[in-house]
Amino acid sequence: MLLLAALIAGGIGPHSLSAAPRETAPAGAAAEADWPAGSLDVVLARPTSLALSESPVRDALGQIAKSHDLPIWLDRRVDPSRSVDLELSEATLGQAVKQIAGAVGADVAIVGPIVYVGPPSWAAVARTSAVAFREQLAELGRAERQNWVDARVWKWPELTTPADLIALVQSSARTKIGGSERVPYDLWPALDLGRSSPCDVLTLVALQFGLRATVQLESGEVQLVPLDPALTLQRRYESNDPERDARRWRELDPAATVEVASHRLTVDARAESHDRYVAEVAPPRPSPAERRPVSSPSRRRTPQSVYTLQLKNAPLRQVLDALDGKLVELDWDAGRIEAAGISLEQLVDLDVSDATVDDILESVLTPVGLVHRRDGDHVVIEPAPGNPSPTDE
Repeated sequence: MLLLAALIAGGIGPHSLSAAPRETAPAGAAAEADWPAGSLDVVLARPTSLALSESPVRDALGQIAKSHDLPIWLDRRVDPSRSVDLELSEATLGQAVKQIAGAVGADVAIVGPIVYVGPPSWAAVARTSAVAFREQLAELGRAERQNWVDARVWKWPELTTPADLIALVQSSARTKIGGSERVPYDLWPALDLGRSSPCDVLTLVALQFGLRATVQLESGEVQLVPLDPALTLQRRYESNDPERDARRWRELDPAATVEVASHRLTVDARAESHDRYVAEVAPPRPSPAERRPVSSPSRRRTPQSVYTLQLKNAPLRQVLDALDGKLVELDWDAGRIEAAGISLEQLVDLDVSDATVDDILESVLTPVGLVHRRDGDHVVIEPAPGNPSPTDE
């Protein structure tokens, strides 16, 4: 038996505001090392050159957004008229956005498919707030959860108010949103976010007023509450050498709280730190060109191979990333999965002993509405037959 441990080691009318369903998903890609994890990494890794002279930051970001079909949301607390002087050559698109943000004292975060540019203290907690909200949504029933994670096209005109957007999110998610009285009146510029989920849009609306969205599990109602800039996520990691891995954590994120008990680490840290730790523990996913043929004897495992695996409160995406390349070669279309209402950020638990790879995959995938198709060591993961997908309106 093999032991597999530490894998997750107003006046705006309804025809002006829109959040329309769309099936088309953005392309996924491997992450750029110095950029936050997210589905836009392939775009942000593109090479670019840029020459800006006394350009207002909103115009500079708008130019990039338009040229690269990149949804960029500038926080209301950043003065959009502040000028940027910047010349870049042989830089990535992500580096360009970061330097533009830095030129006006802002920073960048990725929330779903959206590039958020805002005050550094709030950019630092943006993704953590989004993931925390999604994890709570994972506790809801399937239909309720799908209303929140189902991707739609978001676009609004000049002079839209935050109240307009909260009302649109509430209508799209079919869930009452409490605490909106905490959001003051404001007028916002036009913005086209492309395809995103109601939960991520609400996270970024709330963030700009120092708020975050939380779920009242008994009623299913969502509340806007004050956001603690020190918000963290708790994760548990199995470890064969917990003291060594605790040291790795302290080097990775000195602000993280790490507790060691037996062969388990309990870590409180921001989402980006958990992402980086998992990326170091689990091998990177090979690109299709780097995958060995399924007929290669060196990649085949005997049918008798069995594993013991324990996971607690692990995001589905991280579980799949960790399994990929260690036990089996996995392929999945994140856009198609999330379009079927299945969040890759939802938490999963697993406790199996003497289990085959197929047993492990079935235990992880079936409860969340996914299935797998196997061809040797190559496995395709997709929504189960009959799983609903959004249709165009």
